[in-house]
Amino acid sequence: MQGGYPRPDDAVDDQHTEVSAIIEWDVAIEMSDGLTLRADAFRPDDERPAIVLLGLGPYAKGLPFEVRYPDPWRRTSEAHPDVTRGTTSAY
Repeated sequence: MQGGYPRPDDAVDDQHTEVSAIIEWDVAIEMSDGLTLRADAFRPDDERPAIVLLGLGPYAKGLPFEVRYPDPWRRTSEAHPDVTRGTTSAY
């Protein structure tokens, strides 16, 4: 491991980790100009520090990537099957 996080070559095939999370849908985020943005917040269900993963885009919030973007999903799956193997892509 480098930097405390496993590198892809450290991974073992078919090894999956179950993560328990709290999901908050359409959380209001007020901007300094008064505009309110909405986001889905995924966080651990405990107080341990966690990495922030941010997905940003104007379309298809809440829609699985392979449904909204089938061609890029197919190309990624074919070129890098380790990226898509074992994922439900539900979130």
